[in-house]
Amino acid sequence: MARPKKRSKTKKILFAVEIIVLLVFIGGLYVYGQLMSRMDKTNTQKLDTEKIQVNEEVQDAINSEDSHLTGYTTYALFGIDSRSANMKFSGNQNSDTMIIASVNNDTKEVRLVSIYRDTLLNLGDDTYSKANAAYAYGGPEQAITMLNTNLDLNITDYATVKFDALATIIDDLGGLDMDMSYAEIVHMNNYCVETAEETEKDYTPIELPEEPEDISGESEEVPEEEPEKPKKKGFFTKIRDGLRKTKDAMIARMQQVVNTFTKIDDDLFDQLEETMIMSDLGPETSVEICETLRKRVKERGVTDPSLIMGMIQEIITEMLGEDQTLEYPTKPTVVVVIGVNGAGKTTTIGKLCHQLKSEGKKVLVAAADTFRAAAIDQLEVWTQRAGVDIVKHAEGSDPASVVYDAIDAAKARGCDVLICDTAGRLHNKKNLMQELAKINRIIETRAEGCHQEVLLVLDATTGQNAVNQARLFQEVANITGIVLTKLDGTAKGGIIVSIRNELGIPVKLIGVGEKIEDLQPFHAEDFVRALFVPTEEESE
Repeated sequence: MARPKKRSKTKKILFAVEIIVLLVFIGGLYVYGQLMSRMDKTNTQKLDTEKIQVNEEVQDAINSEDSHLTGYTTYALFGIDSRSANMKFSGNQNSDTMIIASVNNDTKEVRLVSIYRDTLLNLGDDTYSKANAAYAYGGPEQAITMLNTNLDLNITDYATVKFDALATIIDDLGGLDMDMSYAEIVHMNNYCVETAEETEKDYTPIELPEEPEDISGESEEVPEEEPEKPKKKGFFTKIRDGLRKTKDAMIARMQQVVNTFTKIDDDLFDQLEETMIMSDLGPETSVEICETLRKRVKERGVTDPSLIMGMIQEIITEMLGEDQTLEYPTKPTVVVVIGVNGAGKTTTIGKLCHQLKSEGKKVLVAAADTFRAAAIDQLEVWTQRAGVDIVKHAEGSDPASVVYDAIDAAKARGCDVLICDTAGRLHNKKNLMQELAKINRIIETRAEGCHQEVLLVLDATTGQNAVNQARLFQEVANITGIVLTKLDGTAKGGIIVSIRNELGIPVKLIGVGEKIEDLQPFHAEDFVRALFVPTEEESE
């Protein structure tokens, strides 16, 4: 077997599928033939074309006499996780990799577009779920239909690659050399053991370095002499810096609209509403802001457009309401962390552990995400870093039993806070609902009288998809607060207003950087001030 590879499962499968596509369409026929002869290919059934829906408008455009959409053939490429170890949990095959390949029939030029597996799409009958679930629900026909109807395509052909083809392809290519962090080594060792069992190939574990590097991806270099340390940024400064992209994308655009008008009229309100929607405030919230703005302009007799931005600031502040922070009134306080994979659950737990530990609190973590491969190992790295204990069972064990033992351990050790990780299986709401309900029953019986927080972790970079995730999770859990991660890396910070206004769920924590201390309590006043009040540099 090839030497150890240093990438996440999804990225590696994606890379493998891309290699196959390039070999097929760029002309490496011999190499491709060798690969295909050695791969354990997925046995795919013949497509039932009657079950495949094609976007009618696109098809009509193709069939028209003056069409410019001819001359291309589009394929759907799927990478599915069909390991026997995984099948015992789901019983279905999710397409964790989805690539759309468009081929120019004349030049043979190939263009590839990857569809993120956790994108919320309409799977049919107005049922919205993660895109990778369509293949599990209805095979390639439903997966192709999902792509066609949501993305305005006319795909009728596809190819599927299964899990163990990855190892074969990388072996045939002579292996891959990549740099990786301590946490990635821990994950990869666990992942490759599973791969070796599935493919029946030998694997030598990667040797861990003596000391792990900073999990956030930034090494902590301590100089030999440090007589003067630079002042740490204050909370407001961090929030302001973290919201810079949102400010430039949302507030600056609204200000630009206002500046083009010399009077307040319907055109001004219409353009403001359109700008708000494009800035990920969401249609519902944008309409409500503009309707409230119209009323107040009329009631107050405002005629000067320069006063509009101050009134919008006022309305958004009111929408956000009073701050609601995390509370730990009982010993222990139980914090249950939920959210889809990739949103930053593990990182959030690690940062929260560090934060609570620095406040002098004794913390215990329950590794109740026993579903995702290497989730326990990754969480353990974080707890070691933060200096807190962890309760864990074997992968695939009952999550509720982990919580059960963790509650007893938290009581026995006199812990102030118990943080429980959970699996992020939003595509199967029934299983998720059952799992969370069971965990909740355990908490109610074993931790009776203890205060409980249920935190939903959302990735701010996904924009309105994050709002949709919150809606779906709200159906299966009594959410007490939102943790919004990666706020510093996106221009879509306006979703905070949408979440609060449309769902009534308070945002309690925000991530405004990669460092371990960059998880902060959310304060509405600071948030609004950071967006609307110009800095000294901007005022000059």
